[in-house]
Amino acid sequence: MRLPCVPPKLYCPWVPPLRPPADDLDVTIRCQAEPGVSVRLRGRHFPDEYGVGFSVEARADGLRAEFAGVEVWVWDDAWLPDFIGQLAADYQGWTGERRWRTNHLAVRAVFHAGGHVALTWDLQPRVSRSDPWRRRSRPGSKPASR
Repeated sequence: MRLPCVPPKLYCPWVPPLRPPADDLDVTIRCQAEPGVSVRLRGRHFPDEYGVGFSVEARADGLRAEFAGVEVWVWDDAWLPDFIGQLAADYQGWTGERRWRTNHLAVRAVFHAGGHVALTWDLQPRVSRSDPWRRRSRPGSKPASR
């Protein structure tokens, strides 16, 4: 099939969607009170034009857990960087618990006196089960102050 208004040399019947390549972007969040406790986000990739995938690695007290299947989509409520950025922007504090969630990862944040934030990271490799692997970071993760 040839489109009448497109010269034959310019027409390509199938063009794959443009997608950024995977990259080596790496973010590590450490507990200020316990430097051995960390959550690392790495291995960013793009499953399609609507999503971003990445791996989560959690470390604490000689324990290491990694899950590579976390994905965030444009139709999700919020992006993780926006959630973390909002915690930092509200450095004067908030009441209650804030939550962010996607398919295999949930993050909860509670503000404590002195500008400290307790983060809870739940990794859940099987979304059909309700018992996630959990590592709770102790108060000591501190948002950036202005």
